[in-house]
Amino acid sequence: MPLSPSWKTHFLHGLTAANAIGDRNAAKFTEAMTHDAAIDTKMKYLNEDNNLILVTDNKKQVVILHNIKNLGGTTINPTNKVAALIGVGPDAQVVALDVDTAITPQIKRTQPANDIVEAASTGIDAIRALRAPTRGEHNFRGLSMFTPAPFLRKAILEAMSPCPFEIIQAAIAAHTLHVQEHQNNNSFSAANLEAHRNMLIMWCLAVGQDSIPKTRFSLLPDDDDLKTHKSNSHLKYIQPTLDAAAAAPINPEDTIRVLQLLGASMERSCKASETQSEIQREHVAYLKEKDKKKKDKAEKWHGLSRRLVRNAASTNGQVPADDIPASYKLIINSETAAMADKELHSQMVALGHREVGFVHGTAASLYNGSILWNARDKPSNLSFFTLYENNPINEEQKSHYLHLNILHSNTDNKNLDEIKASQKHIISVPKDFTKLFNVIKMYHRMATILFGSESALSVEMGRALSLIEQEASTIKV
Repeated sequence: MPLSPSWKTHFLHGLTAANAIGDRNAAKFTEAMTHDAAIDTKMKYLNEDNNLILVTDNKKQVVILHNIKNLGGTTINPTNKVAALIGVGPDAQVVALDVDTAITPQIKRTQPANDIVEAASTGIDAIRALRAPTRGEHNFRGLSMFTPAPFLRKAILEAMSPCPFEIIQAAIAAHTLHVQEHQNNNSFSAANLEAHRNMLIMWCLAVGQDSIPKTRFSLLPDDDDLKTHKSNSHLKYIQPTLDAAAAAPINPEDTIRVLQLLGASMERSCKASETQSEIQREHVAYLKEKDKKKKDKAEKWHGLSRRLVRNAASTNGQVPADDIPASYKLIINSETAAMADKELHSQMVALGHREVGFVHGTAASLYNGSILWNARDKPSNLSFFTLYENNPINEEQKSHYLHLNILHSNTDNKNLDEIKASQKHIISVPKDFTKLFNVIKMYHRMATILFGSESALSVEMGRALSLIEQEASTIKV
């Protein structure tokens, strides 16, 4: 087995075959935590190679222990003396594990797994808000420790969080992905995978609710047995550091070993350099994304305004669109409201409506995300009344329109002319079918700009226009 640069890498990438076998036998990991099993059965997993367990500390946090080994428990040395490594970097520390506190049976009331999954879909605060039931069935039956199967172990190591609620989210996502990847593989049992995931998320919830007692372990720096266990584990699986390579004995018999140490150190240095470069690339990408969001003025809108547009841009009328359509963003990201008005008009012209006009304030409200007027005495700023064909150029043509003067109730003792000049909001209403049909067509075009041509709103409006056109003779009457 090739040496790994860290314990995290070892568990994630150094045990590929063993991890695949372990995932096919997820039920065995669940059985390893049977609360009423014999002590010998519980201790069995703690002597297997490359084992890893989760325990909790006195801060309601999850701690990872791995490469656990019982240095006693034999005929010659019957007393259990369990060593474990803590830390998943290149130099893990060794601790003495109080195994009795790790394998103590735990029978607890927790929220059902389905409720935890539902809360996790809302967010970590929803998980944290769950409270342990005070009555009913004890639905968690396990141990103080948890032995995750490889697919959950991978998610936990990648998350690298001691927070039990964050581990719940990572475990749910990992389970969903794992089932999707192996749904056509008969050697994987979906029921066993779900049962194992449920047990982990209930254990984590119990940890977060301070229901699982801490597992005790201690550092014994002068214990030779523990030091030997640490040294042997690192030599077997982990690439040595530069200091270790430099301190290696040099003699003819160890030449190959020295070269191996130096080669491993050089490989580790190269990987560290690659990791640093990757971090820098990710940072540059982050800065670019941050700059992009800074330029996107829609990000400054109130969340309800963004949601309203995304709902209107839905292609099926059920699920909101992922983002505001690009054509609308051209309006939003204009330099000023006046430029937004020009952009809206320009896009309408491109769609064949050069004669379109907009009620005062329409472009500004679309630019600022103020999608609806607050005043009750004005029509919605996204109704049919927000646009019209440009004013006629002669008196005869003006007779084709009705002009409605909508006034505020607070007139401050002004005469009618003063009121009309200062407060009126003029709406032009077409008087005949042709003019009305043209206005509806223009409104449909504006909807495709704001919400996309594939939105359910635009598609259904297009169908309605076709029906109106087909039944024009009937509607005119």
